[in-house]
Amino acid sequence: MSFTTRFLYLLGLGLVPMMLGGFVPRLFGVALAYDALLLGLAAYDYFGTIPRRGIEIERSCPHVLSLGVRQEVTLRIRNLSRRATRLLVKDSPPLQFQEVGREAALKLLPMTIAEHHYQVRPTFRGAFVFGDVFYRVNGALGLTRAQFRVPAPTEVKVYPNIKQLSQMELALAHASMLPGGLKLSRLLGEGTEFESLRDYVRDDDYRTIDWKATARRNRLTTREYETERNQRVVLVIDTGRLMGAKVGDFTKLDYAANAAALLAQIALLKGDLVGLLLFANHVVAYLPPDKGREQLGRIIEALHRAQAVRLESDYSLAFSFLARKNSRRTLMVCFTDLVDAEASRSLLSGMLYLRPRHLPLCVTISDSDLLAAQSQMPAEAAEAFRLVAAVELWEDYRNAVHLLERHGALTVNVPANALTAATINRYLEVKKRGLL
Repeated sequence: MSFTTRFLYLLGLGLVPMMLGGFVPRLFGVALAYDALLLGLAAYDYFGTIPRRGIEIERSCPHVLSLGVRQEVTLRIRNLSRRATRLLVKDSPPLQFQEVGREAALKLLPMTIAEHHYQVRPTFRGAFVFGDVFYRVNGALGLTRAQFRVPAPTEVKVYPNIKQLSQMELALAHASMLPGGLKLSRLLGEGTEFESLRDYVRDDDYRTIDWKATARRNRLTTREYETERNQRVVLVIDTGRLMGAKVGDFTKLDYAANAAALLAQIALLKGDLVGLLLFANHVVAYLPPDKGREQLGRIIEALHRAQAVRLESDYSLAFSFLARKNSRRTLMVCFTDLVDAEASRSLLSGMLYLRPRHLPLCVTISDSDLLAAQSQMPAEAAEAFRLVAAVELWEDYRNAVHLLERHGALTVNVPANALTAATINRYLEVKKRGLL
């Protein structure tokens, strides 16, 4: 039981005659009688007017959520009693979620149902549990309130942004463009097997023009070729210390997991076999390349569980493991982070170990803070030192990327918000050029 502001205000009024009782003895007795009456009314208000039963609360929310995507949660409150009731309802979403509006003040007439909607936004992947729902009821006299708990544990799983998967499938079906700049205008590649003829469009390679068909149809006509299918792609994701760094609300590993999930779907839809390797100082998980929607589900499930650890990554171990497990030529897409050329020497030697049998692609997130620091004019000595440090770090970062490129590895190095589109476009370019 707790007392309301009204009760405390009335109790304060009763202290006035009690304080004056030293001057007028009769007032002291009046004050005691007033306080006794007030306490009696409070007891009646708490035990006689607050319903202990008749309030039912149910929570409705999806059991699978997408990282960074707002999702609606609904609380359904039923008043099965014969009294009108005022409630203050408060839900308990996981602490790792951002939430808006989890509390609501409601008035329920007898035998009615009310709903309260609020939103959550997961900022971590993994399994989480919604806690119990609490509600607070004021007595009819407004002197006391009681709080009740409704057990309602609900387990939810937060996956990489799987809502984008359906968007990607729709974009492929319509050969259109996804938000974020992903260009999917060329779903057919430059393979060796003739597929069809179509009208020439701007930016087509002039070497694909079929001059005989052009003369016959009296308009420019282009040959289309099918890209090869049943090629192998392995998504290699570093879960070591560097991937735990945050960029905005999410870690670099979160961005990598989102990009990997969408790349897996694209590759599977194009008929390739897709596998997955998670590693840090040891191999965390490995899925051999396979095809089909079941394989996509296995990949999404593994990405959902992936968490960064505070350990240095062992690239040599990971790449030697991949070389043993994959004898056929494979596109190895490695999501990792680069610090400088010296610190990335292990990554470089591991990627060179994969060549020339395999085609390595190193995907990293460029540091937007370093870029922003270089564009600021220093106003004092400390800012000048920071500017010089940012320029040197960025130069080391770029040198590490160029070092990989000079030794034959493909690279993607873009800000976090462009990672998914850039990675998939790079994969499509590999398919288009027949590099596998």
